[in-house]
Formats: sequence, structure tokens, C-alpha cells
Amino acid sequence: MAGYPPPYSPLGYDAKAQRRMYKDQVRFQREQMKLQRRAMRRSSLVGPVLLVTLGVIFLLVEMGRLHWWPVLEWFGRWWPLLLIAAGVVLLVEWTLDQRTQRQRAADGLPPIGSRSVGGGVIWLLVIVAILGGLAHTSAGARNWDDRNFHFGIGDFDRALGNAHDSDDSLTHAISADGVLTIDNPRGDVTVSGTSDDGQMHVAVHKRVFSFQDDEAQSKARDLQPTVTESGGWYSLRVPSIKGGMADLTVDVPRGVTLNVTADRGDVRVGTLHAPVTVNANRGNVDVSGVTGAVVAHLHSDGANFSAHSITGAVTSDGRTGDVNVSDVHGDLSLSGAYAGTTHLERVDGAVRFHTHRTDFQMARLDGEVELDTGSDLRADQMMGPVILKTDDRNITLERLQGNVQVVNTNGSVTLTSAAPLGTIDVTNRRGSVDVGVPAAASFTVEAATRHGDVENDFALPKTGSDDHPEMSGIVGHGGPMVRIQTTDGDVTVRKSLVAPLPPVAPVPPKITIAPVAPPAVPAVRGPAMKLPKAPKVPATKAPDAPVPPTP
Repeated sequence: MAGYPPPYSPLGYDAKAQRRMYKDQVRFQREQMKLQRRAMRRSSLVGPVLLVTLGVIFLLVEMGRLHWWPVLEWFGRWWPLLLIAAGVVLLVEWTLDQRTQRQRAADGLPPIGSRSVGGGVIWLLVIVAILGGLAHTSAGARNWDDRNFHFGIGDFDRALGNAHDSDDSLTHAISADGVLTIDNPRGDVTVSGTSDDGQMHVAVHKRVFSFQDDEAQSKARDLQPTVTESGGWYSLRVPSIKGGMADLTVDVPRGVTLNVTADRGDVRVGTLHAPVTVNANRGNVDVSGVTGAVVAHLHSDGANFSAHSITGAVTSDGRTGDVNVSDVHGDLSLSGAYAGTTHLERVDGAVRFHTHRTDFQMARLDGEVELDTGSDLRADQMMGPVILKTDDRNITLERLQGNVQVVNTNGSVTLTSAAPLGTIDVTNRRGSVDVGVPAAASFTVEAATRHGDVENDFALPKTGSDDHPEMSGIVGHGGPMVRIQTTDGDVTVRKSLVAPLPPVAPVPPKITIAPVAPPAVPAVRGPAMKLPKAPKVPATKAPDAPVPPTP
């Protein structure tokens, strides 16, 4: 070819070599620019902030300060705020980078790299969005379950067909002092001790889901409870049927000892003169008018526990929401994780409330205790010794008689003692302490604070330094020790005029407790059973409880 060098001439070889060298040089320059940009690139704060936030939440859950279900519900509702916060951080960083670039250009300095979000952070945000959607669905299903125990409780009964309701009943002889065990996997259980004919009467309300009537009738037959007996021990059991549940209303003689296990449903017990034990996995527990020990094991933050007019010890443990207990003639013990408000009234035995955060004990409660999930704890009319160890709470104890010990962090303590005065020991951090003692009492004071002040109504001198004031001395002829230690708060010892507690717990007025009414049900198919009319049960008066000695 004219005008071109031969294919294998030295000139042709040089041209190819030059092209290859040019391409290699361009590639090398491109790689150098990438490395330079990568070296100048600065990471965004979005990733570290997001990791720290998630780590703090997981740590609080593992420490017991938070519970998984409330965190899941919050995350399911508000997870888009994490994306909004990440976007705000990126916008602020971009604005600062632009301002810095302009300033460096004006000063003749080389530019700096802009901030960027790595692929790991992007994937983390994607995972957060996916988990947020799943949490929203799970929390919604849980809320539906808590409101609708009769409609599947987490599974898909409605997908199996239409709801079919029917009623049935059975009767079985039972000894007046027998032991009855009830096991109902799905549905409510209501028990009353009003049977006076030596029989156990059971009314069953069934609900099954099916698209075909024949299948619904078959499921309803399979859902029929069975009764077994062995030497005074009786067992009432409902089979577990997919797409079916049964509510039980049981009437037994009042002296029958009762054990109830309900996997998914509420339990109501009333008017029994025998011990009661309830194991509820998902459902509320309500016990009233029982003469005998009451034991409740609960396993759901969304369920509530209540016990009223109980003559005997009351014990509850596990996880639950709100707790409401009143008029207990015996000891009261509550331990576990409580996601709601705890309200206690009139307990003439020893009281103990124990969680990972709070340990509260007293010898007797004539008034009430209100303890919420926030930062407030209020109680009045307590007989000592009283021991309270907690944190992050504002504590108010009114009309307290006997010895008291309070240990708290991050909150105020207000305590008012009634005559006769007992030993008072308050240790607080980061909060004020206000202690009221009977105006005519004799006692010894030792009080100190840091970064606060000390005051009193008994003309005791203030000593120490301005940063660490102290107060000590003897009032009257001396007596019980009043010891107060706190930081970052004031200490006040004041005169109080509150009436002493009675030597025995006050007895509430006589109350006749009617049988527990079953829940209302819609129109049903099949024969319905009519329970016999419950006789009136005279109320019993609890014996006077002796007053524990004051240490």
C-alpha cells in the first residue's frame, strides 16, 4: 500500500509501540487521579452515628432498661426518622464542605475532598428500612392480637374461612375439696365457685373458621372439652384445633383448688375458697373474692394483672403490663418485668415489689402505691421497716411509720414520717432530699450534700464548706438516727404533723362478690346452656393482723 510503511518495518513497529505507551500512560494517569481523589475523600458521620445509636439501644435492652416489644413498636412507627436524620447530616456536611472550599480557594489553598457515604453505610440504611417495614408489620399484628384474642392471635384464621359460632355444655361430678386443672390453648377461661350441687358445670362457646359448613361442624366437634378424673384430681382440657378456639365458663364448688393454663386468652377467677394458680402466656389475669393463696405467672408485656379482695398471699412473676392489686389480707410479692403502671392499695401483710430497676419492701400498706414506667414513685401510709432501692425516679413517701432506708440516683426524695419515729437512712445522688419528722420527736441528725445547701426547722447549725455543707446534732434528748447523704441537691429536715398509723390494718367494708360474669358473645348457633343462679355468698372478715415490731 502506497504511503504506508510495511507491516513489519521498524517505523510501523514504533507507531504501535507509541500507541500502546500512550494508552498505558492515560491509564496510569487515570489510576493516579482515582487514588488522589480517594486519599482526599473524607467519610461522612452518618455511619458512625447510626452504629452508635443502634449499639446504645441494644445495650439498654440487654441491661434490662428497655424491653424488646416497646422498642419494636417504636421502631416500627418511627424508623423513617433515621433516614431523615441521615439526610439532614449529609446536607449539613455538604453545606460545610462548600463553605470550606470557597474559603480555601480565596486563601489560595488547594481544595480538600468532599465527604462521601460508603457502600457499607448505604447497605446499612437499606437494612434499616427493611427491618423498619418488618417491625411495623409485627407491631401492628401484635396490637391486633392484644385487642382481638378471639380472632386468631397472630395466625391467619380468617384466611381459613368464615367464622362459625356454636355453644355447647357439659356437666361432671366433682368433690367439694378436689383439685381442678384447666388447660385451654386458645380462648378465655372464666371460673366461679358458686356451684352447690356437687357438679362442675361447663359452658363452651366455640368459634371455628371454615369456608364449608361440614368442615366447620367437624372442627366444632373436635373442639369439645374433655374431663378426666384420678383420685380427686380433675383435668378439663380443650384440644388445640387449627382455625378454632373456645371460651370456657366453669362453675365449681367454692372449695375446689384451681390450676389454669391459658396460652392465648384472658383468665377470670372469682368466689373461690381455695388456692388459685394461673399460668397465662398471652392474656389478662383477673382474680377477685378468693380465700386462699393466689399465684400468677404472666408472660406478656401487653397483658394486665389484677387481684382484689384476696384472703391469702398473692404472688405474681414474669412479664406483664399494668398491675392493680387491692384489699389483700396476706403477703404480696410482685417480681419480674413490668411494662405498665403498678397500683397497690391496702395490703395488711408484707409487700415486696422487685424488678431489675426497683426493690421496694414494707411490712404493711394501709394506703396506696403508684409506680409508673416513667420517673415517679408515690406511696403513702406504710408501716416499716421500709426498704426502697431504685434509680432515675422522683420518690414521694408520705405518712411513713417505722424504720426506712432509701437508695436512689438521679431524682428527688421526699419523705414524711409519722410518730413514733424510726431510723431514717437516705442515700441519694444527683437530687434533693426533703425529710419530714414529727415536730415533737427526739432524734440525732447527720446530713451532708455536695453542690447544694442544708436547711432545717430545728435550729441545727450548718457546718462544712460552701461546696460541701453539713448538718449534725441532737434534737431533744436524742434517739433514732436521721442520716442523709446526697449530691447536686439540697437537704431539708422539716417538722411534720401527720397522724400515726393505727396499730392494726383497717378492715375494708364488707363486700359481697358476685360470680364473675362471662364476656358478651355474638349470636350463636346450637343449644345454649343456662347456669344455675348463684347463691349469695356472705363476705368474710379477715382477722386482725399483728403489728410487726419496729427494729
